[in-house]
Amino acid sequence: MAIFRNIVVAVPNDAYVEKDASVFVKDKNEYDPLKQYNRVKHSIIGRSIGNGMMYPNSNFRLRYPAIFEEASGEKLPRQTKKIGFYTTVLSLVEKTGLYDAIIQSYGVENANMIIDFAMYSIINHSCVADQYPSAMEDQLLFSNGLWNSSRLSGFFNNDISEERTSVFRKIWAGKCSERGITEAWIAIDGTNNDCVAQKADIAEPGKAKSQKNISIAGYMYAVDSRNGDPITFSIYRGGRIDCKAVIEMIGWLTAYDVKVKGVIVDRGFATKEFFELLDQSDIGYVAMLKGDTKAHTDMLDRYAGRIRTHYEYMLGRYREDVPVGKATEFRMDSNVLYGTAEAEKIQLFSTQDYKAYVSLIYDSRNGGERQEAWFKKVSNAALEIQRQLSKGKQASVPQEYKGCISIEDFVGKKVAFVNAEKVQEVGERKGFFTLASSKALTAKEANDIYVLRNSSEEQFSMVKSQLGYDTTGTHYTEGIKAKLTLAFISAIIRNELVKACCESGLSTNRMTNELNQICMHMNGKDEYFVSHTENHRQILLMKACGVQPKDLDRIAEAENKRLSSAEPDPFHRYPANTEGEASRKGSGRPKGSKNRIPKKAVETIPEEKRKRGRPPGAKNKKTIEMETQRAEMSTARKPGRPKGSPNKPKANIEIPKKPRGRPRKNEN
Repeated sequence: MAIFRNIVVAVPNDAYVEKDASVFVKDKNEYDPLKQYNRVKHSIIGRSIGNGMMYPNSNFRLRYPAIFEEASGEKLPRQTKKIGFYTTVLSLVEKTGLYDAIIQSYGVENANMIIDFAMYSIINHSCVADQYPSAMEDQLLFSNGLWNSSRLSGFFNNDISEERTSVFRKIWAGKCSERGITEAWIAIDGTNNDCVAQKADIAEPGKAKSQKNISIAGYMYAVDSRNGDPITFSIYRGGRIDCKAVIEMIGWLTAYDVKVKGVIVDRGFATKEFFELLDQSDIGYVAMLKGDTKAHTDMLDRYAGRIRTHYEYMLGRYREDVPVGKATEFRMDSNVLYGTAEAEKIQLFSTQDYKAYVSLIYDSRNGGERQEAWFKKVSNAALEIQRQLSKGKQASVPQEYKGCISIEDFVGKKVAFVNAEKVQEVGERKGFFTLASSKALTAKEANDIYVLRNSSEEQFSMVKSQLGYDTTGTHYTEGIKAKLTLAFISAIIRNELVKACCESGLSTNRMTNELNQICMHMNGKDEYFVSHTENHRQILLMKACGVQPKDLDRIAEAENKRLSSAEPDPFHRYPANTEGEASRKGSGRPKGSKNRIPKKAVETIPEEKRKRGRPPGAKNKKTIEMETQRAEMSTARKPGRPKGSPNKPKANIEIPKKPRGRPRKNEN
């Protein structure tokens, strides 16, 4: 294991020094019943140099990263980084074109920070900049480094300018048009936030939701009611009337080829001024009326007792006087609604002469739950009033229970009385709501349009939670607009997650947390790898978002290259596989593509059959072998012995043996 001899650190208090100068710590100290003694596991973290100092090694760097960073002066990469949510978001922002739209509007460096902050907002349901560094320190990021809160404050106030945001709104509207959002019912939601900032020109006195006498800032979203896709947003002065902001938004959408068939709004927009502006612009609407509206109370008096849980008024019931295809098939666990609609326009407001078509609808499940809750509230309120009276204290009936609870004298004592008939009457009106529409619609048609607003409501409720619900903490106009812009971008990404979770039958909030638990780890070579411990739900959701498990390995490889590069590429692109084919391509032919050869052409191509026997003019195997041998024999032989051949065997000639000893003299 490598020892860093250029770095000197103090020996940790929980470490031990051996005689050979090695420094170690005890990892395990467990009793082994078989050996009947304690088993101790050591990990060497460096070598001692005396006087309580040591050279650290790689184990020391892993165990004491803060000490090592301080001694070496180098910022170490984290040993574990969360990769699952980053990979999913990268896939989604590429698929929707959101990443390119942000880059074109704000530049690549700012775009990376915007996506990082959007991930933080979705995971933590917050937009508080002070919490960002600690929440994202172990997250794989689009930015090259982790931004601190002071740098983020400057980013909000200086880098996300109103001009750049206008460019983004324009580009994103074009992206929505390319994705087929050209004619749709638009769900619009809006609110205002209390704003105590002294340097924000956008904050001014208005009708605050908090009922406080305080300056406010208003903002509004437009969402495609079919699938919840956020289309555009508007940020305006708190004193401005909301309906004028809606008309301006609709005109802006029309200029970018998004035709608004009508708008769906909640009780906050149900005013005479708003409806008249829509009528003048020839824009249809479906709106829910407030509970104290004249039309709502009149419809209750006229139809409440008649339509409550009556089969004749059940929405979507089978009727013999319409085609069978018009009937609704009900599941046993499905919620049932009852309703009726007025054939003629009626007056909506008691003090204003404006008429519209109105439908009264009763939700039996919601009505039953709210009725029981009302009964409990009345009983608890009466009990609390009686407790105060019993202690001799002054007590009064809250405005909510006027007419249902009264304080009267009984046998010389003050007693809280409950008017049971009034309580029952109020309870039986729970679960009813009234819809106003610009055109004559049946109760079912009006409700079917209004429920499209659910996608907007879910997105907008998340936006409000990210923004702190009812208070804006930013102190400059630029900062307020920047955070609202980032909240809109977060809503786009989260809506894609919502759709993928609905497709997979999963919970969005739960799966967001589970995706963020998929990590990559650093090995001994200081390189990240993925151990692939994903569960079935994580794999299912990732595939719905266009992510395959092997893509995580490619993301880890890209991060390793980025860390080893002196100038890392700021652009993040979804990696392709080694074959050069997009790694997110599913099996089979892409939807809508055609076969390379038309079916009829394939059928008309005759299948060529091979005839039996040798083709005419072809030679058989023996003839080919003989011709090959002749060719080899006719080849001119080169001088010398062929390479690799043995010597020729010697002739078998007997050589007489020489007699032993000295030759004899010749006697002659």
